[in-house]
Amino acid sequence: MPTLTTDLIGRVRRLSLKPSATSALMPLFEAVSNGLHAIDDLHRDKAREHGRIIIEVFRANPKKPASDIVGFAVTDNGIGLNDENYASFLKPDSQHKFQRGGKGVGRLGWLKVFRDIRVDSTYIDKDEKVAIRSFDFVLREDEQVLLHPNVVPSPTGPGTRVSLKTFDSAYGSKCPVDPATLRQKIIGHFMQLLAAELAPAITLSDGAETTDIKQAFKDLVKNTAEQSVSVSLSDGVNVNLSIRHIRASKAIRPDTNKKAYNWLFLAANDRAVEENVIDDAIGLKALDGDDVYIGCVSGEHLDAHVNQERTGFSFDAAENREIRRALQASVMGYLDSYVGRLKERKRRLVQQVIEEYPQFLYLQGEMENFVSKLAPGATSREAVFVEMCRHRFRRNNQEHHKIEEVVKAGTKLTDELKKKAEDYRKFVQDQQRGVLAEYVLMRKSVIDILDRYAEYQDGTTKHHLEEAVHKLIVPMRTDSAALDIGDHNLWLIDDRLAFFAHFASDRPLKAYTDNPSLDRPDIAFFYDTCFAWREQEAANTVVLVEFKRPSRDNYDGEDNPVKQVMGYIKKFKTSTSLKDTKGRQLSPNLKNAAFHCYVIADITDSLREAIEGYRFHETPDGQGLIGYLNNPDAVVEIISYPKLLADAKMRNSIFFQKLGITNIDPSSDYPKDTSSSIKDVLDEVDAEFAMHEAADSTNAEEASSIVFAEYAATFEKP
Repeated sequence: MPTLTTDLIGRVRRLSLKPSATSALMPLFEAVSNGLHAIDDLHRDKAREHGRIIIEVFRANPKKPASDIVGFAVTDNGIGLNDENYASFLKPDSQHKFQRGGKGVGRLGWLKVFRDIRVDSTYIDKDEKVAIRSFDFVLREDEQVLLHPNVVPSPTGPGTRVSLKTFDSAYGSKCPVDPATLRQKIIGHFMQLLAAELAPAITLSDGAETTDIKQAFKDLVKNTAEQSVSVSLSDGVNVNLSIRHIRASKAIRPDTNKKAYNWLFLAANDRAVEENVIDDAIGLKALDGDDVYIGCVSGEHLDAHVNQERTGFSFDAAENREIRRALQASVMGYLDSYVGRLKERKRRLVQQVIEEYPQFLYLQGEMENFVSKLAPGATSREAVFVEMCRHRFRRNNQEHHKIEEVVKAGTKLTDELKKKAEDYRKFVQDQQRGVLAEYVLMRKSVIDILDRYAEYQDGTTKHHLEEAVHKLIVPMRTDSAALDIGDHNLWLIDDRLAFFAHFASDRPLKAYTDNPSLDRPDIAFFYDTCFAWREQEAANTVVLVEFKRPSRDNYDGEDNPVKQVMGYIKKFKTSTSLKDTKGRQLSPNLKNAAFHCYVIADITDSLREAIEGYRFHETPDGQGLIGYLNNPDAVVEIISYPKLLADAKMRNSIFFQKLGITNIDPSSDYPKDTSSSIKDVLDEVDAEFAMHEAADSTNAEEASSIVFAEYAATFEKP
């Protein structure tokens, strides 16, 4: 009768075993596993006491401990290849060890990875006599088992020695050569068996170094505990798994790059199948000093779903998620004390992010709930910020649904709906408070930078500071058509400047008017029927801003900023058209416009002399001057740099008090409690000005643009 035959070469070629450190060692693990089974068969309940396995490592240069590995030999004192076991060996996909999780394909992995394979096995035959089977196992069309005649049985009794030599190059290049890494890989693969204290003696012989694997494992373990885990799958089936928790020295880690700390092993039939780094999943690195966590998971469900290569499980995605979720909860329970400390760190981190991004102030009322639901791996500012954004988005949706219910109910409001309406009102109020706080915090940061600029009043940095302040307030050589409201800080001078219809910064008059002059007002604002300046109803207003170098004291009667802005006004009054950089025509009626001018300059002796004859009065704080001038008519305010800073602080500090961001006395110095990111920018300010002072550079624009770019970046990235 015809029988089925097996194409062994095709079978081995189709074996899914991608070259890697683990797959290069898979034949070794298979040989050790076979030895464990053989020991169980012979010694039964005395296997742990009487069994022994010796793993020999063959290196390209035996005198060099870290030279390339060329093969292994595994010797056991198990039952040997008796007739039953030999018949199973000769049958690919044998079910002889099915109940132990054997797939009958392990020896095919030998042929996949190694070129020279020899088996020498002593056993007791059916006549109770000592016998031996010795052969080479080769990959070819037929006669894959080449027997060696006249081999003498082992004098020590039953047992098997499997010699695996000459790596296939694809796998040999992946085999770890470091003795410690090799030891860790062996411990990791048989972690479940070692942790359960079910393994016989296993010795690793590598040149002159001999390692007791069981003792090496014990020396690394600090604490163990076993727990049952029940998993409810989506189809209603409950699966029971067992997890052994291990706290051990970090030297037990099976990784090769030393970047991972905590691992979860999923095992089938007492052998590790999947090893997963869980640092991000549990949010922990090292536990106490050098300790790490190892979890070993086993169960009939895993035994039944391991693939034939023993490299993974046949779960679908949903089932895999449920199992992982249940196991993570068990791990977090075992690591409860560490998780508690982690939670406290997260709470502080969340508070820090709220302080930097006050739009999340509403979370302060639900801090514990938010922190407890944070993903274990959310331990960075960026991760917390992302979770906050997600939470805020979801809360917005929830609250909108609540108010929709209230609207649909009309006048038939129940107590429950009334409560929902009140919850919605409070949430919106907290949201708006947070948004306002975020904007005010941004202002505070700008003021901190301006405050730092004020420290540079001497030496060669003076000429840098004029343009640095200009660029902090508004970019140069542009106009409002190219900018958004967040691109400037005009409020530093006057909050009313935010209501402009159009402005130009450091651009020649001929670029935006029909006047051919090349004069460049520092900033020129144009208002169409402006309600920010209500000197006269329905009047157009032009606001000019001129910056002068701090502490400048060399003005004369002709060279003074007041005369300069008056000259600008006359040229504007002769203009009949106005356009922006995009070519759009504006109609501000410049001839009849009212003019309001700001001169940002320190009030030095030479400036006072230069403006004699103009009607100026000191401001109440004594740090500024204001005058109502004629021919042409204009209001001119001279604001010293100290006053610019002091007024900005005063106008904004009350917001901090009311919003509870920080305690600020409006009459005291501004606090130096900026966030770390802003402090970094301030350090950049110091470094930038120090660089230009040392080089005596005149490129102020470069100095200030670099600093301002760094400042802007702090608000663009979490």
